[in-house]
Amino acid sequence: MPLTNKHIIVIDDTHSILNFLRITLEALGAQFTGAATASGGLALCETTNPDLIVLDLGLPDKEGFDILGRLKHLDKEGRIPIIVLTVRNSDKDRE
Repeated sequence: MPLTNKHIIVIDDTHSILNFLRITLEALGAQFTGAATASGGLALCETTNPDLIVLDLGLPDKEGFDILGRLKHLDKEGRIPIIVLTVRNSDKDRE
């Protein structure tokens, strides 16, 4: 599935995940922007207009849950999908 001209922001503090997603998404034609912190990711989302946000729950400066509401608030039209990544295995975290 080509992602040409789609801007995807990935917020994840694991370098190998950021690198893997960058390589994969760029190979599919997407514009990739990555951030390793919640504050960096929020700043990117506030200043750009992404087509998709990929959010890790375990970030060094804030929990992904803590910024999820703010990300949704930035998207007043509700058109930007957010994919949440986690290695957590509790039912509460997955919900």
